[in-house]
Amino acid sequence: MIAKSFSFPRPGEIDAVRGGRCDDAGETAVALREAIARGYADGLAQGRRAAETEARAIAENARREGFNAGRIEAQAQVEQAANALREAFTEFEQVRAQIVCQAESFCVELVLATVASLIESDTVRAEFASRVVVKALEVLAPEPPRAIYLNPADRALIGDDLRGLPLKDDSTLAPGYARVEAGRLVVEGGIDSAFEKIKLAMLDVSERRTHGSGSR
Repeated sequence: MIAKSFSFPRPGEIDAVRGGRCDDAGETAVALREAIARGYADGLAQGRRAAETEARAIAENARREGFNAGRIEAQAQVEQAANALREAFTEFEQVRAQIVCQAESFCVELVLATVASLIESDTVRAEFASRVVVKALEVLAPEPPRAIYLNPADRALIGDDLRGLPLKDDSTLAPGYARVEAGRLVVEGGIDSAFEKIKLAMLDVSERRTHGSGSR
């Protein structure tokens, strides 16, 4: 093998080589910066996408939790309203029952007061005595009356209505009373005793209805 001849490079050749190396280094730096920029951009985009995905997940969880919380709260409010409505209805029923009882008691008292006022009339008492006589004759039939006793005031008012009957005065009888005798049978009645029976019956019915309404 024949050795090649060797010679030192000339200054121009050194500058050319040096310049070439500088150009390569510049290109490498530019490529490096571009790669870093791309990596940063890709990382930023991936981070943004991940952040958006996480944000959507957080928002969806918050929406579901808020919806559930709102539904629970709404259900509680509905139950409270329903309970309040039931309580109000119960109170209304109690008040209504009390009003009905009070109204009924008032009506009973009013009727009794009206009747008590009416039976104080001489005409009403005499008319009642006449009705007592008629009913007594029906009960005693066919036994004919031996005597019919009336208060003198009543006999003066209704004597014509009972014409033909054995009417007699009895001042011991209060106005509105009559006593009919037929043999051994005696029928006696009067407006005061009749009113007292009616009064007791009405008060008894009213009391039982009131107690019955209060127990419900």
